[in-house]
Amino acid sequence: MLRLDRALGDALEVVPGAVGVVARADQVVYTGAFGRREVGVDEAMTEDTLFRIASMTKLVTSFAALQLVEQGDVGLDTPVGDVISSFDELMVIQRFDGDEPRLRPPKARASLRHLLTHTAGLAYPTWHPGLFRYHELTGAPVTATGLLASFQVPLVADPGTEFDYGTSTDWLGRVIEAVSGQSLDKYFGEHIFEPLGLVDTTVSPSAEQRARCAPVHVRDGDGAWVATDSDLAQDPEFWAGGHSLYSTPVEYLKFQQLLLRGGELDGKRILRTDTVEQMFANQIGEIAIRPFESFLPSVSDTFDLGPGHQWGFGLLLNSRREVGLRHPGSGGWAGVYNTFFWVDRTRGITAAFYTQTLPFYDGKVIGAYREFERAVYAE
Repeated sequence: MLRLDRALGDALEVVPGAVGVVARADQVVYTGAFGRREVGVDEAMTEDTLFRIASMTKLVTSFAALQLVEQGDVGLDTPVGDVISSFDELMVIQRFDGDEPRLRPPKARASLRHLLTHTAGLAYPTWHPGLFRYHELTGAPVTATGLLASFQVPLVADPGTEFDYGTSTDWLGRVIEAVSGQSLDKYFGEHIFEPLGLVDTTVSPSAEQRARCAPVHVRDGDGAWVATDSDLAQDPEFWAGGHSLYSTPVEYLKFQQLLLRGGELDGKRILRTDTVEQMFANQIGEIAIRPFESFLPSVSDTFDLGPGHQWGFGLLLNSRREVGLRHPGSGGWAGVYNTFFWVDRTRGITAAFYTQTLPFYDGKVIGAYREFERAVYAE
């Protein structure tokens, strides 16, 4: 595994610390941790370092929603408003008259299917100009604040017409709570974490887990990394299905292996095999995934995933292959603090790359991630 070690070691030229993990369906084949958890602190990065996995939470929330669908408790085409009536009160941003947002009723009702595929018309202001302006003008909170008022912001498109990455999975978390009668953290614990034997995947890290948590790093004016006290909301009014989890690389790897194994791991079945097949199937048809233009550069760089990408249930799918990288049909996603995973069922392999840095999709960090991926396929 020298190439993997070299790729992670080289990553220290651009990040304070990095962890990489690789597994097949029946075994973990590589774990590597390089650098330090915190720049300037003599504490090594380890495979059991706790990371804010942010939007990698979305996969777990998708698991939970699909479990309820399998059980017949709710349907993929059930309107969200039938479960949470306030969703039907949301309007669509039509235009701005000066500093006044003009809203209109949506032309269709959003369903669970739309939430699972980011086609419900919901967005994040970071990557949507209209919603960014709406938040600027109104002062409406974003979901990262943990305030329930963040669910009162409008749609940016009619359901079923666009792929707009945003708060769909946060709404999905609320649907899970309404249907199951459990808070999202309790549902995760009882139906996913406990069956899989997970102890380090949580919305509320203990003091011991906090001691293993890497801080979020940003670059100062000279380009040097500095640690911050940036964190997920610690006393939120709701647990965000889109971003609320902390985990370790070795624990999250179990979710990835679960996908390789068709929904089962260590004798515990979390999802049916046919459900996992749906997760890896294009669920958005001809709807395009447009470039992500950033309107908040401190959080994310602008980036373009390139042509040929689709969305399944909870997974970004690639239909093309670059030389030396994952095969077509692989599924994966990422977290805003530059954590990334993918599952390549063609090769029967899954891997992940972890840092705790901002902004998301920083070019140098992405370069290190791609070198790690090339090393996975070169071994």
